[in-house]
Amino acid sequence: KMYNESDKEFKISIGIGGPPSNTLASIFPLPEGLSEIIFSGILGQRAYRYNWQNGYFIPSEADFVITGKINKSKLKPEGPFGDHLGYYSLTHDFPVMEVDKIFHRKDAIWHFTVVGRPPQEDSSFGHLIHELVKSLTTHELPGIKEVHAVDAAGVHPLLLAIGSERYMPFR
Repeated sequence: KMYNESDKEFKISIGIGGPPSNTLASIFPLPEGLSEIIFSGILGQRAYRYNWQNGYFIPSEADFVITGKINKSKLKPEGPFGDHLGYYSLTHDFPVMEVDKIFHRKDAIWHFTVVGRPPQEDSSFGHLIHELVKSLTTHELPGIKEVHAVDAAGVHPLLLAIGSERYMPFR
């Protein structure tokens, strides 16, 4: 079995808040294999700060850190979840997290977004993401000349692109 397929319980840490680079890295559509922690460090132009405590990964600059254990054999129903675009998922059984400790900074801020009909949280995040990747798009996909995420559709479901491509053998 692979490590994550083990039936053993495992420790988990949930970091909430901290520098804006942490929040942006957590919602950014990253290529497979690129860690959000590494990307947060790139965005923040310095290493991601963390330490270890009793086997838990503790993000040093998070406003809140929740530590606990996941017992894969103990399941409880979770869901249904939904937002302005419909349901993400129906009710399913998921492993339970047993909380060990909750840490917080002095004057901590609980970050959240308001979910509702567009424009809501998707608008500002979508605009920022598209501004950051606009120049990369034409570099990675030479046939694409311009892209626009349609805010009224919730940013992610509808992306318009202008392009012109002719068949060319592998470059």
